[in-house]
Amino acid sequence: MLDFCNPKIKTKPSKIRTLEEGDIFGEIGALLDCARSATVKAVNFAQYGEIDEAGTKKLFDEHMYFAMLLKSRIKTFYRDGLQLFLRLVLRRVNYLAKAPDNLIMDLAFNMKVVILEKGSKLFKLDDRATEMVILAHGILEIEIEVDKQTPLVIEHLTRGSILNP
Repeated sequence: MLDFCNPKIKTKPSKIRTLEEGDIFGEIGALLDCARSATVKAVNFAQYGEIDEAGTKKLFDEHMYFAMLLKSRIKTFYRDGLQLFLRLVLRRVNYLAKAPDNLIMDLAFNMKVVILEKGSKLFKLDDRATEMVILAHGILEIEIEVDKQTPLVIEHLTRGSILNP
């Protein structure tokens, strides 16, 4: 599965594709404030125009439709399996079923990928419920304390389960 801010390539490709005039790369990182996931180097003499983070923020603030156009492009062309899965599951939440597509996309893209090792605790008794979690892989258990020494598993969560919606 691909982490939208940190993609992992499992094979060693020589070149995946060539970007042509009008093609873009890196819009997800720019919109989500991710670290770069690739190196860009000049093969020969190169000249380019650039807008920095402050300029981009100013542009988005003054022309909100520009940010919406970029988000719309991502929604149309970005086909990461995790993103599609998150959007599908979010649509199953009763109060999000009729939410605008842009809200569902924003929710999915703003979720961070978290990996838990076997035995790790996601939440503990008395933690405040402050985040929404959608399980993409694995099995989680919900347990209560019968007494200080004896946990009781009351629920198993599997792919597509949602916590704290």
